[in-house]
Amino acid sequence: MIKKSLHGFNLCPLAGFWSTLFFMLAALVMAVSVQPALAKKTVKGGFIAPLSGGVSANGLGGRNSAELAVQLRNADPNTKYHYEVEILDDECKPNI
Repeated sequence: MIKKSLHGFNLCPLAGFWSTLFFMLAALVMAVSVQPALAKKTVKGGFIAPLSGGVSANGLGGRNSAELAVQLRNADPNTKYHYEVEILDDECKPNI
């Protein structure tokens, strides 16, 4: 069920943005895995957004931005870590 405000605007994309941001920050802080001494440590982050359904445009733009940020950061040879992002579709449904 999609939540609507008094004016009929869809509130799900904004709520999804904040939960996604919190998840990504928590994942980046906690998910540093140890690699062999010569390899860079890997930081894994997550991105959960509506990638299908009626509000997929919001999630697709966010997904593209997250992937671009990871690609640009990994392209820098001076970076301390190697970054990865896991993309998940929540279909704008809070129970998924």
